[in-house]
Amino acid sequence: MKYFLSLLMLVVAMSLTAQNSHQSMTETCDQEGYTLKMKVSKNKADQLQRTYNALTGQPADRKISGVATHEGPSGTMIELNTRKNSLLISYTGTDEEALKVAKALGASARKSFGTPPLPPPPPPPPGINK
Repeated sequence: MKYFLSLLMLVVAMSLTAQNSHQSMTETCDQEGYTLKMKVSKNKADQLQRTYNALTGQPADRKISGVATHEGPSGTMIELNTRKNSLLISYTGTDEEALKVAKALGASARKSFGTPPLPPPPPPPPGINK
């Protein structure tokens, strides 16, 4: 009985630690710009800082506390908030080249977390022409 109880406690403890990690991501792209919002749990905060450092060209071991904002030459803004464990990549405008840069930064951030690329949008329903 003790063996069964200790085995049960071990399984419960392992499943609780496995649930200790989460990640959410929202990505939008339209005629007015591009936005990628990433939020991760505390155990991935270092990876989030390394991603921000890589995207902004900072040294990989640079530690940031609080909010850090970087605006690239194309107008793309990258913001890291270490208190909320979030990363924001945004571009507002209509320049196609700057939009491509923002999308490339978003793809790089997704790749660093192993998140697959977003699927293409579904085709319009039959009978609706663009």
